[in-house]
Amino acid sequence: MNRRVMIIGSTGVGKTTLLDKLGLKRGKVRKTESIDVDAFYIDTPGEFLDIPRFYNALIVFSPKARVILLVIDALNPKPFPSNLSKVLRAPVLGVINKIDLLDRRSDGKLDLARRLLKNAGVKEVYEVSAVEGTGMDKLKKRLEELLGNVFDLERGKDYEC
Repeated sequence: MNRRVMIIGSTGVGKTTLLDKLGLKRGKVRKTESIDVDAFYIDTPGEFLDIPRFYNALIVFSPKARVILLVIDALNPKPFPSNLSKVLRAPVLGVINKIDLLDRRSDGKLDLARRLLKNAGVKEVYEVSAVEGTGMDKLKKRLEELLGNVFDLERGKDYEC
């Protein structure tokens, strides 16, 4: 059974950190240079969303995932292509990351991030801080509903890819 989470977002939104905190990707968190495919995740470089000529790669890899996370930075929300979730071939969840960095000077940023995800066609949105762990339990619970208990699987076993 395919239990992969594909993660898509602009450069610097915390995609790899989020995968690490979910327990799907282990090791030192560093800049993703190309699409990284594992039995548990598909980690995409931010440039693949930032540069339109790379959109096709995201679409082509999307059927290899069971669920897709569209990640946006709470402090610096950038738009996704309109209705992006409709061309991706798996259920899409929205994730607003870095909510720990919001303060009273960032009024409206959270609402803007929600609107941008909605414009991308996302129906479910989770607000998290991958660094502090805020909101991660709700996101993890929803992923378990969609994937089964992938978080307790032994790494290194053979799974359908």
